[in-house]
Amino acid sequence: MSMDNDEAAPKWPERLRRRDASVYLRKRYGVERAPATLAKLAATGGGPDYELFGRIPYYRPVKLDEWVLSQLRLRRSTSDRGAPHHVCSTDEADAIADRCCGTDAIANGEVRRHD
Repeated sequence: MSMDNDEAAPKWPERLRRRDASVYLRKRYGVERAPATLAKLAATGGGPDYELFGRIPYYRPVKLDEWVLSQLRLRRSTSDRGAPHHVCSTDEADAIADRCCGTDAIANGEVRRHD
């Protein structure tokens, strides 16, 4: 994994091994998920989408972003179901917003909440 010192944000490769995906989640979102946890989620479901090259899993940063945003919930109490953290708007990355809301919704300035 190489990082450019020219930019404030690190440059991540297009595909990350499980260990690097764990580091990415921690550095970008402050979310701690051990590589073993990602492996278990890959086996049982509920984790981020990944690709296999032979037996080696690779995670795309955009898929990790989508997964984290789908998991985060704002809560006011332990009994609160929680409001979705993810609100599509032009403030978010266009690629993520386009996938979840569609280009027409973004062009019309619509904002949609996702459960």
